[in-house]
Amino acid sequence: MIITATADQDRYEHAVLARDAAAQELFETELALHDARGTHDDRWITAASDHLHLAVVRHAQAVNAVAALVRPDPAAAPPRRGKLLAFLQLGL
Repeated sequence: MIITATADQDRYEHAVLARDAAAQELFETELALHDARGTHDDRWITAASDHLHLAVVRHAQAVNAVAALVRPDPAAAPPRRGKLLAFLQLGL
């Protein structure tokens, strides 16, 4: 991966830190949903599911922000795009 000429190192590092924070939030909200399911309380489960959905969207946005700052190394294989990533890029 090569950082583009228009993206400076500080901006890239900030985007990577934001991506890592979003990944941590995603992990924690998944745990919260697991705990909510253990309560068998539909209100808790619904709230945790909604929070998890937002965390997934924020993580996808953070991943895309990092990806926008780099261009692939010409020698590397082309990136694979899964169905989930394509869905999340729609902003749903």
